[in-house]
Amino acid sequence: MNKKIVVIVVIVECIFAVLMVSLLGAAIENAHKETKCSDVYFTNADYEKLRDDYVISVELSDTKRGYQLYYIVSPDTTTDKSVKFESSKPDKVLVSATGYVTFLEDVAVTVTITAADGSNKTDTVRLVPKAKPGDVHDF
Repeated sequence: MNKKIVVIVVIVECIFAVLMVSLLGAAIENAHKETKCSDVYFTNADYEKLRDDYVISVELSDTKRGYQLYYIVSPDTTTDKSVKFESSKPDKVLVSATGYVTFLEDVAVTVTITAADGSNKTDTVRLVPKAKPGDVHDF
């Protein structure tokens, strides 16, 4: 092979190697970037966003005292998707780390979800027990 062609091939291979190292470095750098939560919100069981004024009517009985909340943290690439729940009446209504609401008493409650990544994104939903004939509720 001609020496000029060999030199050109070596130069092209070097340029290609430099480009690949640059692309790989950028990919690694992007993989380590933290993506903050841009929104957190309550959904129905089909993961459709609830309206801001939506009230969930919860049917409670002697044997059924709870309700599972559903939520979404977005975007999908959020690095830390953990959340915290807070009950407006923690002495009467408990909320687990997974969003399961346990009613110790038949009272209306507002539950707040907060993204735990420091983005301060929150949403709230109101849960109201369905009234049974003769019931008196503390709303």
